[in-house]
Amino acid sequence: MGREAQAPRRGRRGLANFRVAPRFRVARGRWRMPRAKTSVVAAVARAARGVLIASGGELAACIGAGLEGIARVVGAASIVVVRAGQPPLVRWPDGGAAGADDARLLDGLQGADADWIDSVEGGPGPCLVVPFTEQADRRGAIVLHFAPSAPRPPREVDDALELFGDLIGQALIREASVRTLGERERRYRTLADAAFEAIVIHRDRRIVDVNESACDLFGYARDQLLGTAVPGRYVAPDFVELVEGYIAAGYEGSYELDLLRSDGERIPVVARGRMVDRGERPTRVVALRDVRAERENAAQLFEVGERMRALLETAFEGFVVSRRGFVLDANEGFARMCGYTLPEVIGMTPGDVTTEEGARTILQNILAKVHEPYVVTGVRKDGSQFPMEIQGSECFYRGELVRITGFRDLTETVRKQEEQRRLEERMRQAQKLESLGMLAGGVAHDFNNLLVSVLGNADLALQDMDRDAPLAARLRHIRSAAVRASELTGQMLSYAGESRFEPQDVRLDRVASEMAELMRSSLAAGVRLELEAPPPESRVYGDATQIGQVVLNLLTNASEALGAAG
Repeated sequence: MGREAQAPRRGRRGLANFRVAPRFRVARGRWRMPRAKTSVVAAVARAARGVLIASGGELAACIGAGLEGIARVVGAASIVVVRAGQPPLVRWPDGGAAGADDARLLDGLQGADADWIDSVEGGPGPCLVVPFTEQADRRGAIVLHFAPSAPRPPREVDDALELFGDLIGQALIREASVRTLGERERRYRTLADAAFEAIVIHRDRRIVDVNESACDLFGYARDQLLGTAVPGRYVAPDFVELVEGYIAAGYEGSYELDLLRSDGERIPVVARGRMVDRGERPTRVVALRDVRAERENAAQLFEVGERMRALLETAFEGFVVSRRGFVLDANEGFARMCGYTLPEVIGMTPGDVTTEEGARTILQNILAKVHEPYVVTGVRKDGSQFPMEIQGSECFYRGELVRITGFRDLTETVRKQEEQRRLEERMRQAQKLESLGMLAGGVAHDFNNLLVSVLGNADLALQDMDRDAPLAARLRHIRSAAVRASELTGQMLSYAGESRFEPQDVRLDRVASEMAELMRSSLAAGVRLELEAPPPESRVYGDATQIGQVVLNLLTNASEALGAAG
């Protein structure tokens, strides 16, 4: 205890320079203080000066350096700064011996005064415990360990160390506050930079902070934006007066404007400002949202809507939007189909454009949510009726559930179907005639073969008898009848289209008369054939059979055109 300790000399940011001070000396078990008070106060003052100017991570080092100087002055073997629920803040010497559990000493402290403990379990000797308050619910202490035979230091040492303990507690509170503020600032900066909207903070019309989105929006680095004036070069000239008026009025609503990027590009944005400080130096926070994509999407949607409207308006079919059976909207095709103007069809019901039966069918299908097409009878404005096909489906239109229905006029479809039916009927008739012709041709061939035998035998019999014989006249009648029968078979072959082309002078009156007689048997009951034959001298050069076929086709087509009624 009689040796003197040399305190380390520190710079301006640590302990102040001080001269060598003697330790307290022990005489007959009591402390004597030759210049002791002055030395302790000076050591504490130097330590306090280092703690006050400490910043960031320097606090623990400055506390350790100050306690080292105090320990050398008061003769402590080691010093530990402990906190409840925390590891030791400072231990001197570094890694030196101390009590078994210095933190447990806090449990036995009473009040805020220093306490001398003669012996500590597991410790080298007595200790002086100087408590301090770090927070309302957390305490700490400066624990000075002494040699086993060391007496208690004077009360002046307690007072000086209690002041230093209070200083440590305040420094720890300050460091925690700075750390909390730093954490909040980092969290704010992270949130601000992660925001999709650009954020600009300005005071006295000078930018004091921006986030990363604002830098990307304006095309400048953060350092290039800070300190510059607003609206300045960042707002399009035709919007400067508007922005200045909103800033002067402290307007906190939304408004639209165009910004100017660093490359001169105009960017449409939606801005919303808010005053966060109503004092002498108000601060304004402005959020800017780039609406280029929104405007492009809106333009595309508008274009699509206009294109769909044009398609619907020019469509031949009708489209109707209805709710509870009443027309909310329609296209020109529906109005034109029913003979109305577009304003006239708004508000109509199914009963206005269909028959009563058709209206009941439509309402039943609306209630049943039928999506398959069906046909009803439509009624135009002039009272004329027409077949109308309907198909509907439910969907949302302007925020409410409606039914979209398509209407199609089937008049042309029905006409084409009827024409197709007639063509098919004519085809069947042609097939029948063809079959009949084939039958007639076969019969004619067989009959003609029989006639050949009759004519041959008649000619042979006439050659074997005299011309004036009684039987000769009868044979000549038989031959004449056979010749007429042969001509009839020729007509039948002409009807069947199997005769050969043999051009000659043909009397039209004879051909017309023969075909008329042949056709009378196949005419409908209500059809009457009247023949006005040309004069006998009317002749043409051609094949009689082919000419007869032409006349036969004309008579057949005329008969079919007249129908069964004649």
